[in-house]
Amino acid sequence: MYPWLACLYVEEGFRGKEVGSMLLQHGLKEAFEKGYRTLYLSTDLEGYYEKYDWTHSGNMYGPDGGQIKLYEKSTE
Repeated sequence: MYPWLACLYVEEGFRGKEVGSMLLQHGLKEAFEKGYRTLYLSTDLEGYYEKYDWTHSGNMYGPDGGQIKLYEKSTE
């Protein structure tokens, strides 16, 4: 599975201002322009990516043995 969206972080003072949404949209646009039709990410957040229509496609295990959610989204 490739490419991965990684290291998305919004400083606390900028949260609630759609900065995360803009970063997600930019990542999807860049991936599309580079010819990728699906983008993947993994997270332990609950409910955030579902708001932006990312599909929970499974779970994987992190270095500590805990489960991490795997998501994917079409770039089109």
